[in-house]
Order: sequence, then C-alpha cells, then structure tokens
Amino acid sequence: MVNIVPSISFFCPAYNEAENLPEFIPGVIRFLSSISGKFEIIIIENGSNDNTGGVADQLAEKFPQIKVIHNPINLKYGASLRKGFAAAIYDYVMYSDSDNQYDVREIDLDVVNRRSTGAKLSEDIDHVFLEQKGKTIAKKEAKDDGKEDGSLDDADLVEFPT
Repeated sequence: MVNIVPSISFFCPAYNEAENLPEFIPGVIRFLSSISGKFEIIIIENGSNDNTGGVADQLAEKFPQIKVIHNPINLKYGASLRKGFAAAIYDYVMYSDSDNQYDVREIDLDVVNRRSTGAKLSEDIDHVFLEQKGKTIAKKEAKDDGKEDGSLDDADLVEFPT
C-alpha cells in the first residue's frame, strides 16, 4: 500500500443499484487500499425500488469500512451529495456514482499526490471527484442550481479555475 493520502472518505449515491454495488464496491475498496491505510465508504441508498438497501447493508456487514445511509424516499442526487459530504469524516473526500459508469481507478494518483502537496496542475480529473477539506483537489464541483428539490444535474457541474 502506498500512503498517498493520510485518510479518505468515499461516498456514492445509490438508486436502484442492487446489481451494480456488489461489483463496484470491492473495486473501490481495492483502490482506496492502494492510496491510504485509513478510509471509509459511505453508500447513500436513495429510496430505491429494488433491493439496493439490502445489498448495501450486506456489504456493510462484510466490510467494516462501509457505512450505509438510508433515505426512506428518493431525495434526488443533490441531497445525496450533501448527505455524503456531511457524513464524511476523513481528510480527503471522494465520490462517484455507483452504477459502474466510472472507474475510480481512473484518478491519476500522481495528480492526487502532487495536488495534496500544493503543486498547481492543469491535468483534468473527470467523472470522479476528490476534495481535501478546505482545498480543492478535483477539477469539477457540484453547484446547487437553486431548485427546491435539491437536485443536481450536469448543468450544475462547473469547472474550477486552474
């Protein structure tokens, strides 16, 4: 294990992802184990119609680093993001969708390491987001669009200045 970051919280909103979580989460664990000796995974189950909540709970029983937050109804993506950031306890916070659309291993570890030491970079990290408390590590951020439902969509993703 390389200790690229001292500690990291990873969270993923999950809506109707019962089939994807068993494949996705072990990959996240392998990735986080490769960059830090101290991490947590928070699954935000968002009122799914399938067995996502049950699958998430089974994963939490199997892996002690996993916590599950259950929303009784679908509170939309933005509310899940806010819950994930609020629940995160470690120095770095990373999130991704849980549908296997993005591979968390696509984050360039050299970029993370250089950014965490304060170097300014122009590389772009897309689709997977990483932040250090008080300091932006990733290239994009979710910005609330002011909708009362708390939702975020692609139009709410804004690039940080380099």
